[in-house]
Amino acid sequence: MWAERFPSDRRKAQDSELERAVFRTIVLMSTTPTDMLEAYVRAFESLRADVVVPFYLLPCTFIRPDGLWVVSDHETTIVLVNHLIEHAQSQGYRRTVISEVATRSLAPSLAELSGVFERFDEHDAFIGRFGFTYILRAVADGWKIVVAIAHEASIRAMFPDS
Repeated sequence: MWAERFPSDRRKAQDSELERAVFRTIVLMSTTPTDMLEAYVRAFESLRADVVVPFYLLPCTFIRPDGLWVVSDHETTIVLVNHLIEHAQSQGYRRTVISEVATRSLAPSLAELSGVFERFDEHDAFIGRFGFTYILRAVADGWKIVVAIAHEASIRAMFPDS
């Protein structure tokens, strides 16, 4: 009732709910690489950089067909993630479906995740499809992304033995 009469308090209540969701998400990060991936995608769906950035271990490298970025501080990571979010929003982005996930252990605290992201807009219309490869490192608070690569979704078909 109070929140209905005072919109700023309603916003605080929503932010509090989001903070609880972020905490649950971060707890999921500590289990397995695939659990971290699911939590990461749900965080991106929030369209809030401050919810996404905790999934990266800095310095972190981002590679796309159009460029490469190495970010070593929190502020730069926020800027880069906001850019990714703004691009997704410009397409009407709402949700992601993950498929073709493959996990490979590289060392006890290092893993490779690859697969395909399919993005959909607020009307559940297909926006796009792209492949991803992430290198993850296990740290005290869970698995985190140290290298994020976006590529053609068919990359695994091109290299079937990898």
